[in-house]
Amino acid sequence: MRAISLLIPLAAMSDPAAADSAYLDPSFGTGGIVEIGWAAGPARANAVAPDVLGRVVVGGRAPGIRGNDDFALFRLSSAGALDTNFAADGGGFRLVDFDLDGVGGESADAINDVAVLGDGSAIALGEAHFGFAAVNSQYALVKVDATGDLDAAFGNGGSVHFGFANFGNIDQGTRLALDASGRLLVTGTTVEHFAVNTRLEYWVGSTRLTPDGLLDPDFVPGRQALTFWGDPGPPPRHSKMNLPFALGVDALGRIVVAGAASDPIAQVAALFRLQADGDFDFTFGEYSRAQIDLAQAVASALLPVADGKMLVAGGWGPSPPVAQLFLARLDDDGALDPTFGAGGFGTLQMPAGFPLPSLILPRSQGGWFVAGPLTDGVEYANVAVVVAAFDADGNPDATFGQGGIAIVEIPDGRAFDAVRVVAQPGGKLLAAGGLTGPEPGATEHFAVLRIVVDEHVFANGFDRLLAAR
Repeated sequence: MRAISLLIPLAAMSDPAAADSAYLDPSFGTGGIVEIGWAAGPARANAVAPDVLGRVVVGGRAPGIRGNDDFALFRLSSAGALDTNFAADGGGFRLVDFDLDGVGGESADAINDVAVLGDGSAIALGEAHFGFAAVNSQYALVKVDATGDLDAAFGNGGSVHFGFANFGNIDQGTRLALDASGRLLVTGTTVEHFAVNTRLEYWVGSTRLTPDGLLDPDFVPGRQALTFWGDPGPPPRHSKMNLPFALGVDALGRIVVAGAASDPIAQVAALFRLQADGDFDFTFGEYSRAQIDLAQAVASALLPVADGKMLVAGGWGPSPPVAQLFLARLDDDGALDPTFGAGGFGTLQMPAGFPLPSLILPRSQGGWFVAGPLTDGVEYANVAVVVAAFDADGNPDATFGQGGIAIVEIPDGRAFDAVRVVAQPGGKLLAAGGLTGPEPGATEHFAVLRIVVDEHVFANGFDRLLAAR
């Protein structure tokens, strides 16, 4: 029997914060929070996207009829109510179980990113697993129409999965973007190399699919795997962990991926760029890669801007009290723009926690907002959402929030395990994640927050750009 959803009401929210800050939107859900428990077990929202009507499509994972985690999609109204016209045959939820080996085992299929098209249809990217294994996995996508039904013209009856044919078939799709032609750009992790007496080598795997869900034969060489660390040839015999957190397409159709690159000695914020046809772009950095040399850094948000430049945001520093949020601007060749901030970037020290921003937005008064999950820095669990402000020159704006930072938390004291923050037209942010229920022994619930940014509108027609997706 299908699991039954349960909307858990919360206590009344506190009053909005002082001016020039960010706070929970009282017109959304209950005091800015939508929390949905799943009767069959723990559930989490990993991705969120608004549509042109102001509704909110949410993707994540939840136990399905076999007990294993499935892709889970649902839609909220503009006020945060569950839209039961979406996936009406599933009570407002569309679950997809890939079950790649047919045994219905304890796999862990999960959506990690979602995009909504102008016609109200939605595409979700994530990972599909084989049976009982905790690792054997492939990139997986599904497409649903505006009613939440699988689009039979996409892939194989509405879904598609593939791997990079490398060591161990360990692949996980993490980020999705659409180019100007409606093709699907995807990136994630793939185990590309294994050496004796070493751990697995996690590289970044990127490819492109046609709008109907087929691997694009014009993408050279079809599926591109790359390590951020070292040259493009065989890696040295020590472990590497390359994790992509952001994916962007610039005005020339070039594909940029940002994340973290580490070996047993160090970790850096790293980026690579592919040409529009998928080949390496050797005009960018060294071996098509650039890095930001801040200690223990992660690049987790991207925004292409004019003249081939790119804004990059992330966090750096091993733990509080030294953890900081950074906003950098790169020139077209991948070098830091020395006219931006101090030597190419501005930084804001966190009062607590480690920031992993997923969003960069232009401000109506000039400058930039940066927003995303905030990790506690001790157990490395996400606990809240951070919003930071910078001026047009890349310097922190101390007039916003507390010294340039606003931290949005759950008023009843529970930690919000934020995964992704995106923008919604009208100066609002949407945050997807998980909340453990308030009652003793409760499991994790789907959770979506809507946050108001005091300036109300974003700059340079960004509201119109969001509405046109």
